[in-house]
Amino acid sequence: LDRMEFYVYETQEVVKATNKDDFAAVPGALRQQMAPGGRWEFTNRMERDEVNRRLDEMQSLFDKYGTTDQMNDATKTELFNDQEAINGILTKDDSNRVVCSYERPLGSLIPQKTCRTYGEIQRQQHEAQQDAYRREFVPQLKSGG
Repeated sequence: LDRMEFYVYETQEVVKATNKDDFAAVPGALRQQMAPGGRWEFTNRMERDEVNRRLDEMQSLFDKYGTTDQMNDATKTELFNDQEAINGILTKDDSNRVVCSYERPLGSLIPQKTCRTYGEIQRQQHEAQQDAYRREFVPQLKSGG
């Protein structure tokens, strides 16, 4: 089976705020969506820690300055970099992101295009790992007498 994957990113800014009031609801909503069943549930622990750290930094900047209009250029750059880092992580781990691949089925020379969401791929991989674990470690009942 030959396989060539390519990714389709629908770029979307998840975090963009210019003042403390606009930002107020963002951290809680993002943290909720990074939990199981959320849009970014497949964000790993290290990425979640990075997102949380960046959200805390942004909150600290908004607590100190209130709005981007009150920030100097260095602080605006810091805020922008935090936003971009968060957006990059969440875009990559978005359950709704479409991933397409061309696969050449066994016995065929013609590749076929298959597209699935990142969430579908991650769930299928998790199920396959669970099945492999069950086959290896769960005792099989033997029939007969």
